[in-house]
Amino acid sequence: MSAKRSINVSFSKTFTEFSWFLFNGQEKDDEIFGITGSALTAEFWEYDSRLGRRWNIDPVFKYWESPYACFMNSPLLFVDPQGSDGVVTVDKEKHEMTVKVKVYYWEKNSMGEKQPDATVVDNIKSNKKTELGFDAGSWLVDLSPDPTKPEMWTVTYEYDFVGITAENSLSYEKKAKENIKQDGNTSNYLLLSKDKNSSSNYQEGSHCISINPDTKNNPNKNWSDYNTFNHEGGHAMGMPHDKDINDKDNKVYNDNNNGGYEETETLGIMSYARNRETKSWEVRFFVTNVLSIANQSNDNSVNIHLNGKGIGKSTIMK
Repeated sequence: MSAKRSINVSFSKTFTEFSWFLFNGQEKDDEIFGITGSALTAEFWEYDSRLGRRWNIDPVFKYWESPYACFMNSPLLFVDPQGSDGVVTVDKEKHEMTVKVKVYYWEKNSMGEKQPDATVVDNIKSNKKTELGFDAGSWLVDLSPDPTKPEMWTVTYEYDFVGITAENSLSYEKKAKENIKQDGNTSNYLLLSKDKNSSSNYQEGSHCISINPDTKNNPNKNWSDYNTFNHEGGHAMGMPHDKDINDKDNKVYNDNNNGGYEETETLGIMSYARNRETKSWEVRFFVTNVLSIANQSNDNSVNIHLNGKGIGKSTIMK
């Protein structure tokens, strides 16, 4: 005759003790501090719920915030399922929009040697201090056609560069594409062009931002790595060339030369002008089209997956 086992269950247990997935959908890890629910874990971070901060350093360098910050310090607006980055959120009530573009790059090889790709990323970060790109700061744009009834929106663009260690360029591309797949195809990767005759471009099918460092040496152009990256990064966010943007302040609309390399006037970042920078009307075009997607939902806060094939093909994330 088998012995009977008596099991006593106490229903005074808290939800934290019973559930393994807590704040922001993260899995709890009680072994770190020995206190139930005090630490949560993801693929890239360990989160201390008592402090509202991660306790390990973020491997993604973000010069605008502490390496111990999580969710851009806005856990009610942003989610971070992998601990790697946030998700674009449109807040209709506050008229705020934050756009985050994650970009992988070949940082070093298996011997720890810095790669030219990393130098280009350094240049991009450095040039940001003196040039005007999408991510230069917060943009304030008016969407109202009536100047007496302004409809102001605050828009912030952020590029997150994530370094990858790989033996060679082929293994780097393989790793980058695997990461992009894990990100749900919401990220991109940087690739330096080895063909001196090719131009920098955005390859929408593979989420690849191809940069040709020799572009800046062309006497007909005055484009730094930062300038070129912002142009191609704009395409990654679904932005077309300026010649296809119908706006009253756009001087190159329907211009087949898209501004032309010889143009001396400073035109929009999505043009081909020798001197170019991000213009407020380019941001206005972006916001207007993103809102047309966001308004398909009745929710006040909407997450949108931008599509490099065009803003109109972007989709609301569930």
